[in-house]
Amino acid sequence: MVFYVAHGLTNALSFVKPQTALSSEHSLWVPLLLHNDTSKSRELVLHASLPDGWTPAGKDITYHLEPHSSYPAQLFLTASVRKADEPPQELRWTVLDGGKSVGEVTVAVYAEYNGVPQ
Repeated sequence: MVFYVAHGLTNALSFVKPQTALSSEHSLWVPLLLHNDTSKSRELVLHASLPDGWTPAGKDITYHLEPHSSYPAQLFLTASVRKADEPPQELRWTVLDGGKSVGEVTVAVYAEYNGVPQ
């Protein structure tokens, strides 16, 4: 998203929503970049809302971010076996600062895998 905004391509943000497909082992790597653009340290909580069958399921993870810093969160998930023709599942993470939502990301995950890297 930062790329699109930096290059004035914000209209392109609505073309395709974030999506991926599971690997042949039903595993998924989700890289998220957390930002603290304030002048104070923050304890950000990353809250996962995952469909049944995903592990780890629904854990809250707390990240300490110094002022004006970023942190590359690396999430590794596994899904139960699904048929390739099933509709995508929606994975959602909400970032909380002091109990208030300050950001959210949603990824549609397809069960098919064609060998193309994420």
